[in-house]
Order: sequence, then C-alpha cells, then structure tokens
Amino acid sequence: MCVVWLCVLACAEGSGVKSDRVFDMVAGMKAGGIPIAGVGLQMHISVDAYPSPVDVAANIKRLGDIGIEVHITEVSGGATPSRDAE
Repeated sequence: MCVVWLCVLACAEGSGVKSDRVFDMVAGMKAGGIPIAGVGLQMHISVDAYPSPVDVAANIKRLGDIGIEVHITEVSGGATPSRDAE
C-alpha cells in the first residue's frame, strides 16, 4: 500500500513567512523521501483583506516547480471589512 500525503493549510496562499515555512517544510519532506503529493490552500478573504493574485500565482508556481500538486481546497469571502482592519 502506498500512502500519499496532501497537506492542507490555511492562510499560506500568498507571500510571507507562513507560505515560506510551508514551502520549506514540503520541500524538506520531498527531499527526505516522504511521499507528499500535494498541498491544499485555503483562502479566507474579505473586501479589505486578501492576498495579491500575483503572490498567490507565484506561490502555486514554486510549489509546482518542485513537483507538488496544488489545490485550492477552500475559499470563503466576506462582504464586510475584516476584524483585523479595526
């Protein structure tokens, strides 16, 4: 039996410390022979808080460049300002 891992994470879809750590973790898993096949990205956005589409595309590309399949596993959007903006 072959086990293939899919790691699903929230708030790591754009650029930043969390997405860099996810990339490093996944690259390390692959280098160590752990059969990780993909990453699922969750996006929780609002009208005033969302990642740059360019950053999301770049993050997906760098994961793909090391052979990782990327899935957008959840997207939620709010029509009111986020609590972080207060």
